[in-house]
Formats: sequence, structure tokens, C-alpha cells
Amino acid sequence: MPSRGHAAFVILVAIVLLVSGALRIREAQKSFWLDELHTTELAHGTRADMLSILAEEVHAPLFYVLVSFADTLGASGHALRTVSVLIGLMGFLPLLLILRALETPRSGVVAAVALYGLAPFQLRYQVELRPYVLLQTLALFLVWAAFCHQGKARLRFWVFAGCSALALLTHYLAAAVIVGVGAGRLLFRPAESLPLKQVVLAGSLGVLVFIPWVMTMENWLFTDPEALVRADDAVGPRRPRPGFQELRGEVASILPRTLVPGAESLLKPQSALVRIGLFFSLLAMAIGVLTGLKRLRSVPRIFWGTALAAGCAAFPVGLLCVRFWHRIPIQYFVVLAWFWPLLGALVMGWLVAPAWRKEALGILLTGLLLAGWAEATGAPRENLQEAVQRAVAMAEEEGAHLTAMMRQPRQYHHTELFKAYGIRGPVIEPQAVPPADGRPVVVITRRLPLEIPGEGRRLALTVRSGRSLASHVKVGRAVGIYLFRPSSSSR
Repeated sequence: MPSRGHAAFVILVAIVLLVSGALRIREAQKSFWLDELHTTELAHGTRADMLSILAEEVHAPLFYVLVSFADTLGASGHALRTVSVLIGLMGFLPLLLILRALETPRSGVVAAVALYGLAPFQLRYQVELRPYVLLQTLALFLVWAAFCHQGKARLRFWVFAGCSALALLTHYLAAAVIVGVGAGRLLFRPAESLPLKQVVLAGSLGVLVFIPWVMTMENWLFTDPEALVRADDAVGPRRPRPGFQELRGEVASILPRTLVPGAESLLKPQSALVRIGLFFSLLAMAIGVLTGLKRLRSVPRIFWGTALAAGCAAFPVGLLCVRFWHRIPIQYFVVLAWFWPLLGALVMGWLVAPAWRKEALGILLTGLLLAGWAEATGAPRENLQEAVQRAVAMAEEEGAHLTAMMRQPRQYHHTELFKAYGIRGPVIEPQAVPPADGRPVVVITRRLPLEIPGEGRRLALTVRSGRSLASHVKVGRAVGIYLFRPSSSSR
């Protein structure tokens, strides 16, 4: 008969899972932002066109193929995010298997489940319609296959080979994860884990499966290989590129930002809430580290292998960000974020003194609940949904053309945001706006002033031809709606 303590443990884990599911549902109701619109546009088109665009734009195809299947089955709009949510929930399986292999104490299991289910970083990128959620789930499967001992070695070999191939077909940063896991296994070789030779062979098989996709990119791979790391300047004017000195603050904050991406995207009343949640979470972890240094020897060796794998995966990504991309997109560090739940399991399961575990775990759960609630109920990154609603209403009232000017790669349509929200009416691309035809124009812009050099200026001149600015409405921090009416000289 289960003990009272075991029943309480099961109930607590179930509550955390239910709350994390509810927060994901709330997060999924937020507006799309521009990069997600790229995913919806790819999903709407034919798969041949999708693969052609992805090869040209230097993106791996697997996640977009999955979303396109969901679109074929009838999902549309925010319902497409169900793909991301389900993939994120799948990540609980390898996580729990890893925790079981580590023989993690109950308090550590609760901490790990909470960090994976409630942390704002996880909520955001396990719901967003981008491939990072699939990369993280596959990374957890790779860690389980390489370091743990459940099941037959042959099964773990093929899981590692298959997940290596799938991860590379999901995002090219998967190479850092695979190399990181290999480095971890090189230095930490528990007898029950998959032998290092088999890890290397399985990873090599995954690379072989990936090669046919690489061959589809030969138009730039052999003639312009720097395209993989060069910023795309076609979307706007070249800006001065910051060096390490300008980026060192962002580099120093990578670790906490993979727990909480940042409070700047949250509503102001809640930005303090997320900071309080982050403080409580880090306080609980600090208590465990400071009070448990003497117990480090009791930590399973597998854990140190996973820690090394996370570090080896994050280092080359950080180097690429600073050296080539000159920015720190925190979503790239999903190659590191999967390690937070395991770190929480270490601290709460082994380092915190038994007499303090309930208190420390309570502080951690409180902090994560506050931060997770603030993320799920906060403002979206870009409120394109509200902008579409207001622009459509304005265009109907004015009898105006409806268009958009989005700062983005040339492969995508500016007006996809209207299609993503089911607007099929009189929407036209900005370059197709009739000049001086006597009708007003309503334009949604995203981080793009109407007076900008290059392509943006040409489009602005087309839209404004024979018209003058009548009004301008700002939606959130990054989106604006412009109304242009025919000027008196053009009537």
C-alpha cells in the first residue's frame, strides 16, 4: 500500500502538470509575432514550395513539415500551436526517464518537473510556432539515450541515431547538442551507459540521414557558405555591429534568461511579479548550493556528464552569436535550457539538507508559479492580432486598401498576418497598391518606419503615392497602423 508521503508526492506532481498545461493554454492564446507568421505561411503553401524556401533561407525543414500536416488536417490560426504544445509535453517523458536513471529523490523530481513545466522560458518556447521546442525535446532524448541505462543498449543506440537525424533536420544548432553530448560521454563513462563508440556511431548515422537535405542547399552551401552565419541585410539597412564589449551584459545574463527570457515583454504591473518569481527561484537554488556543498560527492556521475554536455553545447552557440551574428537571440540557447530541470533536481534532491527541503522546494515552486503566471498572462511579444482587428475596422470605415509592411526576408509575403487571422478580403501586397487612385490606404507596420532606405523606402513611396498621412496608431511596443488619405493635389 502506498505511503502517505508517496501519495502526497504524486498529487504534487499532478498539480504541477495540470498548472503547466493550463498556463500553456493561456500562452497559446497570445498574438502571433512575425517569425511565427513565417511558419504559418510555409504551412499554407505546397510542401515543394516550403522546402524550396527553407533551403534558400537556411532553415531545416522537419518542424515546418509537421505544422504543414496539422494545416492539412484543418488546424488554422492559433490552433497550429497545438503542434508545439504537444511536442513540448512529450519532453516530460525523457526528462522523467533521466530522473529515474539518476534515482532522484522525490523533492528533486518535483523541482525538475516544475522547472520544465512552469519556467517562463519553457512556456514561451514550448508554445511558440518555431522549431526550438522540437530541438529541446530531441535533446532530452539524446541525453537519455547516451547517459542512462533503462532498456536494451540496442534500443538506446537507435534512439540516439534517430534523434540525431531528427534534431539536425529540426535546427542546425542540433550539431552543438550532439557534439556536447559526445563530449560529456567522453569524460564521464558510467559502465551502464551506452558505450562511447556506439554514441559516435549512432551520431554518425544521424549525420548520414541529414546529408540529402544538405545537398538541397548546394546553391549557397558551396558558392556562399557564409550564408549560414551571416546576418540577412536584405530586410533593412546595415546597422553597426556590436562587439563583445557591447554584448557582454547579454552574455553574462544568458543563464538566468534561459529560465526567464526577460520581463520587458510583460505588462508593466507584472514585470515586478516576474522579477520576484525569478528572485525566489534563484534564492531556492542558492540555498541548496550553499548548504549542500558537502553532499556533492553523493551526486551520480551521470549528472556531471549531462552538465558537461550542456556547457559544451552552449559554448559554440555563444561564440557564433558574438562572432558572426553580433546579437544574443536567447531562443538559440534552448541547447542549454533543457539542463535547468536537471540542475533543479540536483539542488533539491541532493544538495539541500533534508531538514530544509520542504522550505526550499516551497520557495522554488512559489517563484516559478509567479514567474509562469506573469509570462502566460503578460503582453505578447508583438500584438499583431489586435493590429489586424483595428486595421480591418479602419479600412472598412474608410473604404481603404488594406496592406502591411513587415521587416522580414524577401521570401515571405507582407500580408500573411491577415491570412493567419482569417482575413481574406481586400488585402493587397504593398507593391501592388494602386498609386493615386483616390482611395485611402491602411498600413500595418512592424519595427519599420515609413521613411527607411532601401526596399522599405521604395514600398513606402508606392503606398504613399498621391496620399498624405492622416493618422497613426501604435499597438504595443513594436506595431503601428498608418492611415493615408488622398492628398488634395491628387484629387
